[in-house]
Amino acid sequence: MAAMAWLQGNVKTSIKLCNQVHSLIDENLTTQLKPRTENSRQIDFQIVKLNAYLTSALCYLGHWRLEDALNALDEVTALAGYIDIDKFEPCALFYIAYIHSLKEP
Repeated sequence: MAAMAWLQGNVKTSIKLCNQVHSLIDENLTTQLKPRTENSRQIDFQIVKLNAYLTSALCYLGHWRLEDALNALDEVTALAGYIDIDKFEPCALFYIAYIHSLKEP
């Protein structure tokens, strides 16, 4: 839903929805992460959270809130590395490099 809001140009709504996703998942996950085969439902929730952080980062980038975007992308790289999901980390690293290239030397 947050991604759809973002695609429709409702960036503030998208950020709000992403933050709600982060909070809900954090409140409801009480066990430690285990290998995917042992706890796949928890990993699925982490993937949803990862998607929400990535969507937040793109929204922040669109509003030129570069530090907020970097913080969200750092969360993406941390989660992606922790749960061993390969497809999100390269995307996050690309945007981190892009944001750093925008900053004046």
